[in-house]
Amino acid sequence: MGLWLNNDLVQRSYPAGEKNLVVAIDKFLQEEKCVLKDVKGIAVVVGKGSFTSTRIAVTVANTLSYALGVPVVATSSIDEPDLITKIKNAKKDVLVSAVYSGEPNIGKKRS
Repeated sequence: MGLWLNNDLVQRSYPAGEKNLVVAIDKFLQEEKCVLKDVKGIAVVVGKGSFTSTRIAVTVANTLSYALGVPVVATSSIDEPDLITKIKNAKKDVLVSAVYSGEPNIGKKRS
């Protein structure tokens, strides 16, 4: 996850299946001595991770973007060059969608 705070992109990685992502974001902000109002933009990694983890991350990123009135961008890597520029140039009120790296197994019988 990347948040644009105080003109810097601050990054954190969370293990797949993080069950308390919103709590982790709150802890992240506390560690940076920031509050949600300080967030100027959001980057979310899509295309990596499990179906559920990606879906949760994108939903939380879009929800925060909408609630805070800040842009959200999708990226394949939090280390993408010029990610801050991408966030700065992103339009507000535009949501991102997930890209899934794995084969869907919805409706497949388990062995």
